Amino acid sequence: MITTLKKYEGHHIDNQIEQDHIISEYLGTFERKMLIFENYWTEEFFTNDLSVKPFFENIGNILVNNLPVQVAHRYFDSEKSLSNYVKIPDGLIWKDASVWGTSVFYIGSHGSKTGLDTTLGTISKDQLLDTFRGLGDLFPNILYFGSCSLFGQKEGEEFGRELSATSNCRAVLGYKSEHTGFLHSILTDLLFLSRFFGLKEDPFGRLADLYKSVLKDFPPANANDIGFTMFLNENYLKK
Repeated sequence: MITTLKKYEGHHIDNQIEQDHIISEYLGTFERKMLIFENYWTEEFFTNDLSVKPFFENIGNILVNNLPVQVAHRYFDSEKSLSNYVKIPDGLIWKDASVWGTSVFYIGSHGSKTGLDTTLGTISKDQLLDTFRGLGDLFPNILYFGSCSLFGQKEGEEFGRELSATSNCRAVLGYKSEHTGFLHSILTDLLFLSRFFGLKEDPFGRLADLYKSVLKDFPPANANDIGFTMFLNENYLKK
């Protein structure tokens, strides 16, 4: 049974017992919700309209069963603004009860070997670990990066595993290549996320199958091209 928590919208929940009850209602459930945080892709003010938003905001319309998917979008431009949105427990999103049960947290930004390259500076990998610490403790979700290079080479793979453990999300996904083009990454993202949201059952136990299906059906996603990769959380693999 999927709980929508409509009755809690707009109300800050102070009672710890009530909070624990609400969280327990979500554990093991699946809601088709996606929250996008995106940095501007260029610094040109009059042509700065490239965005992942139009590709994802109607993702429910391309699902086989035309299942509704709730999509929210916000821009960020620095470590401080991303942290102010996301970090537990004081991030702005945690003051909005409708965020509870979000299945996909998507971060869209230029990436590098050292972190995310945003408008106002680089967000280091250590800062990303801190920002997303405990995100998966609250309810089942995945953390998805539309960023090149972030998980490339040995250091990137080590970071991916560490981020998976620190965030405790069911999986962390992203790209290894330094040349991850916008078009190929968007197509990869749409293939994976449409299959994720398109499952009638809880998709968190099918993440490996979904990932393999994208690699099989869309060759540019493979390691020799854009390097689409996924880090499954070992805590859940053992269960």
